[in-house]
Amino acid sequence: MNFKTIITTLYSRRATVILIMLILFIFVKNTIEHNILQSFVLVLFLLIPSLLTYLLTHYLLIPKFIEQQRSEGYLLYIVASCFMIFGIVYVCASIESLLSEIINSLVMERYIGDIRLKYLALVMLTYAIINVIYFVKKFKKENEHKEEVLARNKNMEMEMLKTQINSHFLFNALNNIYSMTYFDNKNASKYIMKLSQMLRYVLEDCETNQVPISSEIKYIENYIDFQKARFETDRDIVFNYQNEIGDVLVSPMIFQPIIENCFKHCPLQHQNSYIHINIIVEKNQIKFTSENTQTLMKVPIKRSSIGIENMKSRLNILYKNRYILNIEDGNDIYKTELIINI
Repeated sequence: MNFKTIITTLYSRRATVILIMLILFIFVKNTIEHNILQSFVLVLFLLIPSLLTYLLTHYLLIPKFIEQQRSEGYLLYIVASCFMIFGIVYVCASIESLLSEIINSLVMERYIGDIRLKYLALVMLTYAIINVIYFVKKFKKENEHKEEVLARNKNMEMEMLKTQINSHFLFNALNNIYSMTYFDNKNASKYIMKLSQMLRYVLEDCETNQVPISSEIKYIENYIDFQKARFETDRDIVFNYQNEIGDVLVSPMIFQPIIENCFKHCPLQHQNSYIHINIIVEKNQIKFTSENTQTLMKVPIKRSSIGIENMKSRLNILYKNRYILNIEDGNDIYKTELIINI
């Protein structure tokens, strides 16, 4: 680093500005008591140790021991700082003592008894200011970097989760179409078109982080109609939607994993089976509830499916502490309640 760069850097540092103000104050104060030459010599002896402390700390110690991020860096930094501080104090005090024998002692006579203490205080003050400013900036920069990385990771995770949801839905939907065509259902072509509309919603509208809840409701209605056609039943499958405040925004397909599970685990072929789904929008809250019968099995059904886990991850990312999810897995009844504060 050349001399011009050093001067430019010193000029831009807050620590330098503070020290210059302090030194100018001492200069003005002593000019009243002594002549200008004596005050200049005094300020020179104050400026030299401050500059040495700044240059050695900022350009040698911090880059070598702190910015390299070695495990023993801070310990070595403290040890090296102690050597630097006492070295500067000793050198400056020795030079001043030597010059005091050459120059008229009028300038030095007031400080001759505590030369080292004076320089120690000055060097420690400079060192403290440099470290406070450096570590405050370092802490601020690290926080900004962490926030940037966190935001980037959240965006990547959201895209990954949405991709998984889309794939999961497409897999189930194609199975549904296969079942309909396999049993030669005459309405297969009609529901292929319905599937096309649903896929357009999933692949295009769901590219945004939020959609109008009216669009989400339309998708859910289509999905339920699609499932009714798949099972060729209109058994006790009920979907109710109430909205008291008008269209609001919601994360797309946030309820879909629960609805899929309702149809996946409910034995609709049994006479008393049912699926009840309710969505109520009121004030600043969306309340989703579902209840369905489930197959009685000796071995409990494992509910930690990909869809439910993805939904939980999305809820944590998008709504954090603004949602409540309760799941009640009974012997033959499965209930879910999801409340989102919007």
